[in-house]
Amino acid sequence: MSSDGRLSSQAHLGAPASADLLVVRHGGGIYSIRAVGTMVFAAVSAATVARFFLGDHPSFIVPAYELVSAWELPMYAGLGIVAALAAGVFVRVLYFSEDVFARWRFPPYLKPAVGGLVVGLVGFFLPQVFGTGFAPIGSMLNGQYLPGLLLLLVAAKIFATSVTLGAGSSGGVFAPALFIGAALGGACGSAMYMLFPTVTAGSGAYAIVGMAAVFAAAARAPITAIVMLFELTLDYRIMLPVMLATVVAAAIANWAEPESIYTLKLVRRGIDFAAERAQRALTRLLVSEVMMAAHELTCLHPQAPLSEALAVFQKKEDHACPIVDEEGRLIGIITISDVERTVVESGPQPTVGEACTRSLVCAFQNEPVTRALARAGESGVHRMPVVNAADRTQLVGMLTSADMVRAYNRLFVSQRSKASAR
Repeated sequence: MSSDGRLSSQAHLGAPASADLLVVRHGGGIYSIRAVGTMVFAAVSAATVARFFLGDHPSFIVPAYELVSAWELPMYAGLGIVAALAAGVFVRVLYFSEDVFARWRFPPYLKPAVGGLVVGLVGFFLPQVFGTGFAPIGSMLNGQYLPGLLLLLVAAKIFATSVTLGAGSSGGVFAPALFIGAALGGACGSAMYMLFPTVTAGSGAYAIVGMAAVFAAAARAPITAIVMLFELTLDYRIMLPVMLATVVAAAIANWAEPESIYTLKLVRRGIDFAAERAQRALTRLLVSEVMMAAHELTCLHPQAPLSEALAVFQKKEDHACPIVDEEGRLIGIITISDVERTVVESGPQPTVGEACTRSLVCAFQNEPVTRALARAGESGVHRMPVVNAADRTQLVGMLTSADMVRAYNRLFVSQRSKASAR
């Protein structure tokens, strides 16, 4: 589903804030201010038009549910686990259906016809699976279905949605995720109420929480789900169970499969998010985690002859050495280019202190690597001494472009390994 499709699908329900959060979440946090402003404008416009025609009221009218007892919290956490499993099944069945229809060997125009026939047969016995399912969701939130029927609806909705999308028909996964979550939560809530009637709310409360938990697990967007649920119900009293269940569901789902139901489609098409995730991880990496520490460096005294610098360069890969005086203060850096230039201009007699570069571009140990990398790029240097921000003559390490490339490669390989391990 496209970004504007997600915006409209949630905004017309009266949930513009969660619509924006969802799009930014799956955009990887790389949107500009202008793009975010456009998305906010689109969401607000959709919600305003919807409220003008449909009225300014919650999308789902539900009784006033609240947390009956603290003993319910483990039950809601358990619902989060079940929601993660249901979301995982939904994703796998959906893409299995796409794979099955991708191997279709008959005329293409028969594909949606067969898909429609299969869904029609399911809907003949369970008409609740047709359409967005918002009316059945409202009934589930009010506890109007038996638990056996709710479980049957979970399986039927997963199957019908997967066949519909796999056959090439239009549609999304947002509303089906809400339907599946409401049915699953209602079934679990009914079971909990039968087992512990004195400490549990009705099945409708669990249907509300399940709706948010399954969506959070499928989209890997717990904050979006929490905000969305409040926007849809305008009731804060159930927020504590919602927050617990959505976080548990999203965490378990993310552990089992790093990609969401949205991004997995792109990954299956060959669009790899490992590089983008590595780049984002690089912004959180500090210079101190990448640099070579001062005690690992070979430093030279300003009065040392050039021959000593040449001897050091012959033993190390990076042909550069920091120059520090007897008090340990940084004087400059000497490179092989400095030595060659000085020998041509003045012969081999000058000292390293006379030949070194004293105008330095420095990095600081507690700044992000990306900031140091940008400074190096602007200055055209490949290595920077890392100094104490409070005393720029105190050398604490050395940062080279090779260090930064190695750090990026490690992060890239790590992200690729996580994706391959799913």
